[in-house]
Amino acid sequence: MLDVHGAALGSRVVMIGGGTSGADAAFELAALGHRVTVVEAGDEIAPGAPATSRAALLAGLAQREVPVLTGTLVHAVDAAGVHAIGPDGRVTLPADSVVLAVGVLPSRELAAGGVLEDPRVHLVGDCSTPGTLGNAIGEGFAAGLAL
Repeated sequence: MLDVHGAALGSRVVMIGGGTSGADAAFELAALGHRVTVVEAGDEIAPGAPATSRAALLAGLAQREVPVLTGTLVHAVDAAGVHAIGPDGRVTLPADSVVLAVGVLPSRELAAGGVLEDPRVHLVGDCSTPGTLGNAIGEGFAAGLAL
C-alpha cells in the first residue's frame, strides 16, 4: 500500500500507475473526498489482484466515479497538470497533487551489516521480491518451517 495518508494532498489527485497499490490508494483517496484520476500505461487496472478483490476494487472506483485511463502514457507534469497520451490522443489532467505508483524495488536495509550470514535469517516479502501480502505470508510460513 502506498503511504499517502500523511501527505498534504490537494482536492484533485492524479494517480500515475494503476497496479494494485495505485488503484487501492486511489480508492481510499476518493473515499476521503479527493477527486482522483488513475492513469495506467497497461491495458487494465490492478491485473495482479485476486479476482474477487479486483472486482470489488473496480466496483468501488466506479461507485466513487474515479476516471481510469488505461493505455495512457504520462509524458510531462507541470503547473497545468499531468500531460498524457492515450488511445484518444493527448490529454491534460488538472492536478493539485500527483502520486507515483509506478513500481517497487526490494528493500533490504534491515538485512545489512552481515545479518544474512546467519543461517536462521531468511529474506521474505518485499525485502526479497516485491509482491502481494499473500506471497509474503507464504514466504514467511515457508521460512518458519525451515528453521
